Amino acid sequence: MSTVVLADSAAAPIAAGAGHLLRFATATPAFFPSLAAAAALAQALATAVFALGGAAARARLEASEARLASLAAYLPDPEEA
Repeated sequence: MSTVVLADSAAAPIAAGAGHLLRFATATPAFFPSLAAAAALAQALATAVFALGGAAARARLEASEARLASLAAYLPDPEEA
């Protein structure tokens, strides 16, 4: 098994010993750094892992979504209200 690390720099302490390093940029014209690229990279990685799970992963996701819907965890769809 290999470790995948998301970091803004190869010099980040968490990157030491990582099997794979996925880097993202934080620079912006604003004063504060942005984590938008980190969020997009994490979402893309999660999507790729989910896609590798095939039909079994989709079935688990559908079961989870149905469970959340039955618990009223979501707001109602405005078009159906």
